[in-house]
Amino acid sequence: VHSVDPGSAGAPFGEDGGWEWPEDNDMVEDESKPYENKYRVRRLLQEIRDGDGVDLDVRAEADQRLGHLSFAVEEPHVAEEQLSSAIEHFLPGWLERVYEVAGPELDTPQEPGEPLPPPTAKGISLPDMPDGAEARLGKPRNVLVLTRALGSMSVLCSSRTQLRRALIVLMLAERIGGREAESDIVTSELGVAHTHTLFFLAQAYGNLGEVASSARYCQMTLKRQLASAADVEPTPTTALEWATNCLGLAAYYLGSGSLATCARCLQAAGAIVEAHGVTGEERQRFEADANVRWGHLFAAPLREAFLRRERLNAGHGGGDGDGDDEDRAGASRRAATELAVDFETLRLGELPAPELLDPAAVQGFPEARAVFIKGNSALERAAEYYVLDGFVTDHVSIRRDQSQLYRYLGLFEQDLKRKLAMQQRRVDMLRPFLWQLSHSAYEGFQKQVSFEVGEVMLEMFDIKLQRMEAKMAGGERVKKGELVKLNALAAMGAAAFSHFTNLYGATDAPETSKFFVRGPDVPSILHAAERTCNAPDESRLPADEVGPFLRAHMHIARLLFKFCGDASCTQVQALVAALRQYQWMVAQAEGILSRKEVPREEFSEEMDICRQMEDLLPSRIDKMGWSRRAEAAAPRVALLQEMQESQRLVEAQRRGASLQAAGVLACAQARAAAAEEACLADGGPVHPFEEAVALGLVTRGIQPLLRVLDKQRS
Repeated sequence: VHSVDPGSAGAPFGEDGGWEWPEDNDMVEDESKPYENKYRVRRLLQEIRDGDGVDLDVRAEADQRLGHLSFAVEEPHVAEEQLSSAIEHFLPGWLERVYEVAGPELDTPQEPGEPLPPPTAKGISLPDMPDGAEARLGKPRNVLVLTRALGSMSVLCSSRTQLRRALIVLMLAERIGGREAESDIVTSELGVAHTHTLFFLAQAYGNLGEVASSARYCQMTLKRQLASAADVEPTPTTALEWATNCLGLAAYYLGSGSLATCARCLQAAGAIVEAHGVTGEERQRFEADANVRWGHLFAAPLREAFLRRERLNAGHGGGDGDGDDEDRAGASRRAATELAVDFETLRLGELPAPELLDPAAVQGFPEARAVFIKGNSALERAAEYYVLDGFVTDHVSIRRDQSQLYRYLGLFEQDLKRKLAMQQRRVDMLRPFLWQLSHSAYEGFQKQVSFEVGEVMLEMFDIKLQRMEAKMAGGERVKKGELVKLNALAAMGAAAFSHFTNLYGATDAPETSKFFVRGPDVPSILHAAERTCNAPDESRLPADEVGPFLRAHMHIARLLFKFCGDASCTQVQALVAALRQYQWMVAQAEGILSRKEVPREEFSEEMDICRQMEDLLPSRIDKMGWSRRAEAAAPRVALLQEMQESQRLVEAQRRGASLQAAGVLACAQARAAAAEEACLADGGPVHPFEEAVALGLVTRGIQPLLRVLDKQRS
């Protein structure tokens, strides 16, 4: 409701009368006409603006309010005219200079083939205000109107990707609004407008990639909002919004290494939600998001300690000298204790123990385990809300974060059995996603998870091989079951990497996912690994994924090369499959690198290995093949000798031998010949299982004959 008193058109703004502006209460009475109330308010504002004898300052405020409403009803072209008119009243010609300083923006039409670079905040300066502007802004009300108009104009520019223009107008809004707001209370109209300006600045700097500046303005916004809560009790909705923004600020401080400040932001967010009655689904979702952030917080020092230990294990040391190590340790301790921002009015209590946030304090398994328990517990609580059915992206991301925690912890574990158990937990968490998730809808997750599962299997294979070599060095005999399990790990690792490479093929549903459901079918996996030696669909292979794609082929070849012979597969078959992988790499890799404009130097060592293995493997396969033939032929030679002896005895006692014995002998001879032919035909040994069956048939065939002959001899 508004009242228009013609006699007070030029009256000052204040509590003693004057204009009462119509307000938009955002109520929607008819869903089919969502903007009906806004249109009504806009008509009333237009009447005020166009009234006779209206003061120019009043008309400027009407333009500012009309521009805000026009943007709300999705008429940005009208909003631009109205907001420009309001700003032009106070700052004649200033917007034109803003456009000159900002330069071409992403929405500016460009010549074909000349795309603009991503916008940045570099080179931005604030144009001077025109002469007489200070006098026009002598009234606090005019400062408020201009601050609001500049804020609305920044939102309009951002929606058009005019990001540099948006930042410049906000810089002026901060300058003119900040002077008055410093001496005013936070909850006044000007104080609220200045808080909005700081909030818009946080977004503007974030859009331009200035993360530190964005976080600084976000922090200022949150502190002003927190101060206003002392005078105006926040609703659960505003409290939740504040807490959500505080979680975002925590993420920034985590990325910048300020772990204590990140923890303080998380504590503040939780305290606000607890104090202001946020309940129900919104409360559960917030707590899940907060637990994810806590999990990331505790993962950070563990990851840093993991990387430091990896460098030490690789012989690179922790840095260039002891002084560098001490500097880094001191910096990590400061990050675990110093606060870049605090929320004193909330009385949040103590931070987590410094040793839980200090990477330098993680020196062994006990310290790593303490940090791991904190992080893993927080992520597990988050996963209880973000279940797979309904929150696929969040659930998979949380499980991958947990997998990384196990990875970090495993490096500090010395017991190989427990280390294997940790890696198995990672596999159990991730492997089901390879058949549960759609390959087309979640291709990114399929790639990430399959490659990580392959890496875990490769690490487990190396650990088991290390244990087996230690047993052999100690004089112990390796059991056949251990070889079977070792080969199963190699096969599943090869299947995971094959699944990864198949995602770059022409089909959308790699058949390798079936191996993760029914277990290690070694012969089929070997066959599937050989089928990966096909050229990928390069339209699905971005340049930044060429490295992982080629390394997956390398890992497949390495796992197949390390196969051990057992009752389910021969080393020769695995070596042949490995050779085909190396041959494919030599033939295809350099072409892929060249077409994707990836420097060959990044993959030079791997290519040298491929060429060497391409040269060495054929002779090894040939040698191993003949060795296996001789080994397989030994029992047949003894069997043939027995058969020759039995035949001689039969001929010596031909008249006494029964027809039954002669028939058994003929059957045995036929089976032996068939087995020998199956084994040695086409230059390769028969499959071990088939070989065992053939020998068993021959043995069962000769035994009755030998018993008959022994009886006749006696």
